[in-house]
Amino acid sequence: MSTIYHYEATTGCLIGEGVADINPLDPESPLLPAYATKSQPPLTGKFECARYLAPSGHVPAHHADGEWAVQPDWRDVPLWNTEDGSEMAICEPNITPDEKGATTVPYPGQGYVWRDEQWQEDQALKYQFAEQAAERELASRMAVANAEINRIKPAVDGGYAKPEDVELLPKWQRYLYELPDVREQAGWPFSVAWTEIPQ
Repeated sequence: MSTIYHYEATTGCLIGEGVADINPLDPESPLLPAYATKSQPPLTGKFECARYLAPSGHVPAHHADGEWAVQPDWRDVPLWNTEDGSEMAICEPNITPDEKGATTVPYPGQGYVWRDEQWQEDQALKYQFAEQAAERELASRMAVANAEINRIKPAVDGGYAKPEDVELLPKWQRYLYELPDVREQAGWPFSVAWTEIPQ
């Protein structure tokens, strides 16, 4: 029996071994299916694959039209974009992380930038992200306060508000008035002491 090696029709990557069919007309020349070769694939290292390719680079259906080549293989390896830290993947052989602007070093999180082949903390960027988060929280709290004031004030002005709402209105108004002052706190925007919500 003659060992043969199957390769993928789309990538030319080695799939595995098989056994050639016996040729009834010429037992010394076994029959090979498409995308298979008797040529033994080369050994590969980490992040490499063996591909059976024609000189033009395409995958030959007939073994006589190609040969094995060792190429980079980063498929299914977790990668991170060095521009924004987003997760990404390489889906084809013969493409390296450098070509895609990626790294195998996990992204630590917001406020880090890729510099000198490593993630480095960027204080200005961390401040920017923290400030954006704090401003979103401030806007959310102000929206809640405005909604409560708009709900209660017409009833108070009309003289038909519940006693507890009459008491709550100035508390909400003061809360809304004082909310923007959090920007003056020493801990802004990393550690904000928010005013207690009126009850």
